[in-house]
Amino acid sequence: LRRRGGVTAMAFALMVVVAASSFAARAEASIMLGQGAAGIRLGDSKGYVLKKLGKPYRSEPTFLVFEKPCLCSVDIKQNRVSGIDIFSKSQRTSKGVGVGTSYEKTVVAYPEAKCYHPPVYGETSRYCVIKSEYKGRAVKTVFAFFEKGLGVRDIEVRFG
Repeated sequence: LRRRGGVTAMAFALMVVVAASSFAARAEASIMLGQGAAGIRLGDSKGYVLKKLGKPYRSEPTFLVFEKPCLCSVDIKQNRVSGIDIFSKSQRTSKGVGVGTSYEKTVVAYPEAKCYHPPVYGETSRYCVIKSEYKGRAVKTVFAFFEKGLGVRDIEVRFG
C-alpha cells in the first residue's frame, strides 16, 4: 500500500468512511431528546438561533418560526431558547422517530414515555412525554398525536 504523509491509502479511506458515517448519524438524529433539535439547544441565545437557522419566516418577541432549514418554531424567553417545536418530517431522533411516525412505533422506541389523552384535542389525541434534565433544569420532550392513524404531528422539546 502506498503511504501518503505517514498514512496508508487504506487507512486514509477508512478514516474518511468513519468520519462520513459519524456525520450522517449526527444529521439523522437531529432531534436530541431533552436538549433540542435542528442544531439548536435549549438555552442557546436568540442570536445563535438566527445565525444557525437564518432569517425566520415569522418573528415575534417570544418566538421565531422557520420554514427552512427546518419547519420549526423556537420559543424565546429572556433572549434564550426555552422550547423548540418540530413539524418537519426530515428531523428525527436517534431511534428514527419523527413527524409521521406511528403511535405504536413511538412507544416501542421510547417505552419510558408517559402517554395520556389531552381532552382538549379530541378523543383520539395522545401526548407521550419523556421528562429529563438539561443544564440543571427540568425538560419535557413531547410527542403529540392529534388524529388516530396520522402519526406524530409535532415534537416539542422545552424547559418545564
